[in-house]
This record gives sequence, C-alpha cells and structure tokens, in this order.
Amino acid sequence: MNMIEESNNQCIEKIINFMEDRISRIMNNETPLPFYKSAKIVLHLIPIISYKIGQNFDLTQINWAFNGIKPIRPNYSTWDYEICANSYIAYNKPPEENMVDSYIEIFTNGIIEAVDGYILKPRNNDLWIRPIMLENHIIKSIGEYLTILQNLNIELPIYLYLNLLGINGYKVYVHEGFEGHLSSEIIEDDRLFTPEVIINNYNSRPEDILKKCFDAIWQASGLKGSYNYYQSGERKQRPYKE
Repeated sequence: MNMIEESNNQCIEKIINFMEDRISRIMNNETPLPFYKSAKIVLHLIPIISYKIGQNFDLTQINWAFNGIKPIRPNYSTWDYEICANSYIAYNKPPEENMVDSYIEIFTNGIIEAVDGYILKPRNNDLWIRPIMLENHIIKSIGEYLTILQNLNIELPIYLYLNLLGINGYKVYVHEGFEGHLSSEIIEDDRLFTPEVIINNYNSRPEDILKKCFDAIWQASGLKGSYNYYQSGERKQRPYKE
C-alpha cells in the first residue's frame, strides 16, 4: 500500500466514524437546534478531502438567499439561518414553535448534514413512508447540495449516506397509483442505513445516484425495490400530494 492509498483509507475511516457519531447524536436528540422527537431522514455528503490536513472552505462565498440553500423540505415561505464557529445552518421553524423540523448544516471542512422530520411525520396517526414525496424531495436536495460543493471547488469523491431513524412500525405507502398488487410489511428496525454511495462526477444525475438507496427503503418493507423507476433504471414522473 502506497502513502496515497494509506491516507485515503484513513480519511474513509474518519468519514465512517463521523457519520456514525452524528447518527448517534441525532438519535439522542443532540441536534444543533432543538428538534422534534420524531422519525427523521438524515443525509450526509462527506467529501474525502474534508479529512485531509488544512481543509477549511470559505462559506462566505455562498450567497444563501441567491443560491436558495435550504433544508430538504422547506415547508414554510421562508427559512432562517445561523452562522456558527465551524458551520452555517439553514432551518425550518414552524410558526409559534420553539423547535425545528428540518435543517441543513454546512461545515467549514465541506461536510453537509441535512435532517428532516416533516416528511415522515405521521398523518392521522398513520406511520407511512410516502415514497414519491420522500424520493422527490431528496433528489431535488441532493442536486442543490452538490451544486454548493461544486461552487466551493471541493474535490471529488464525495461519500453520500441516506439513513432513516425512528421508523419502527412504519410501512411504505403503496396505493392504486403503483402498478400491480403491492402489499408492504411493517418495518421492525428503528433505523435504516441504506447503501453507501460514492460520487465521482458532479454531472451525475441525483435520481441515478440515489436509486439503490431508495430500493433499500422499499425492500425494508418487503418490496422488491422502488416502484418509481422503470426496469431500465429510468425514473418515472409521478405527481404527489403532501
């Protein structure tokens, strides 16, 4: 093993340790802002260069208002921002509430963490993963977040992790809009770690990058994979209601 390979392996180990530590903190409600105690979607985009010595990107280059940097689902007309010592945070805070239900945090070393508690919020006490809404919001967000990293001139590769937390008792919501007779099963695990994705090209389409992650979510509910894709791998265009 040469020095470059050894250095990369050390960075990958640090990436995994960082992601696992953040997941543990989020599950224990140790979030940067007070967050609803609900099921959560957690996204991490971690450039391997973030763990090489001296990586400190100038986040003041980001024009937050112009670039539309926002949480996974900005469910209000505006969202707020905070500048911290080592990160910037954009977040949703429901009107007249003291807690947030979605945020994105960008660290000065280039790591992005996005957490959403709205998309998995129970409706009428039903514990449903609504896959069209979930997938569409994540695809859109990944496209925006990769643009941020590219504009900061952050080198590839980037490691992507999509995890669902607090989902014990949930099912993937299937209805007549999907082909065939589908019957989803209750998810018994409280957390779902989808496969790691390595992004080597900023021109990669988010819907292609994320397909195996989405497949894993459907498979956790006893289905063969995401029904929002054709067998060819192309994504279907499906309308959805929130």
